[in-house]
Amino acid sequence: MTVNLVYNLQVSAWNEVFDWGRYVLIILFILFIMYSALIIHEVGHLIAEKYLGYEFQILHLGPLVIENQNGKKKIRINKRNFNWGQCVMLPHLNSYNKFIKEYPKYLAAGSLANLLVAVMGSIILAVSGNSLWILLLISHLLIAFIALIPLKAEGIYYTDGLAIKVLLKNNETSEVYYYLLKLSYKLLFNKEVNDLSELPQLEKKIEGLVSFEQKNRLHEELSTYLIYELSTYYFLSEAYEKCFNLLSPFFNKKTIKGPLKEELRSYYLYASYTLANNEKNKNGTSWIKTERKSSTDHLILELKLDAFNHLMNNQKELAIACLKEAKEAVRRNKRNIHSTDTEINIINRLKSIIEAKTI
Repeated sequence: MTVNLVYNLQVSAWNEVFDWGRYVLIILFILFIMYSALIIHEVGHLIAEKYLGYEFQILHLGPLVIENQNGKKKIRINKRNFNWGQCVMLPHLNSYNKFIKEYPKYLAAGSLANLLVAVMGSIILAVSGNSLWILLLISHLLIAFIALIPLKAEGIYYTDGLAIKVLLKNNETSEVYYYLLKLSYKLLFNKEVNDLSELPQLEKKIEGLVSFEQKNRLHEELSTYLIYELSTYYFLSEAYEKCFNLLSPFFNKKTIKGPLKEELRSYYLYASYTLANNEKNKNGTSWIKTERKSSTDHLILELKLDAFNHLMNNQKELAIACLKEAKEAVRRNKRNIHSTDTEINIINRLKSIIEAKTI
């Protein structure tokens, strides 16, 4: 009887474990169905990229990242915990007319893939009657819908819907967006920026962007980021006078504020310093130190501005120490605006300016 009791207890315990395991598997399966919507969305972009002949750069799929390293695809662990779904490629940027016809197709491909899966799921649901297919249907429709809502995400990152809306208008704002991607993608992927054959046209376009008050808010925002990318290009190319002349009109504009304005100010101050113009350099002392934020990207910006303050106070070693700390922060930062190499190149350019100072 004791043996039977022990046996019954073992069977009962095993059944309880099995039941819990089954529930866990069901929960994991439900989560996978929901996450599959994001995976399919990015795969849709990837298929469009192949069809359009774009240059593949990065594909984030959950814990894995597939990236293009000098023409070879390599897989690594995803250390960007906040980004578990993204497809990044380099589109054709040598023709505006071609770009506005192709790029909306690429952007729409993710939601189209979700809609196709939703259609298949609805057919299977009708045949099988399994309620899990309802979850699949809702997940894919939700992702497709959210991606097509014309919203701003962060910085120059827009939803597919907002980018499509901008490009389909085929107006001046569409051109600003095209030139912005042309410059930012070169810097983001650390491509050689000296092959910008359309740079003269871009510089001419900038002349029409300084009167922000006459434009809509989206145009103002895109134009400001375009100014930022062009000043980055000038700075890395050591075209300091062009950088200074480009940025001079913008610091009285109320539409430019926050960290982006301070990023532009850092270029402006270092560029004006290299022009050896005392009147211009007086602007360097007008920057008031602010309390540091916890964000790493704010820290990087403030270290660059701290370095300039030390430079103006003839504290060369302290200035270089600030830039060394900024460089380490760039390597730790997971959300650099450009590639890590490009961000470090910018800091190295600042360092070369400081090292050239004779006390």
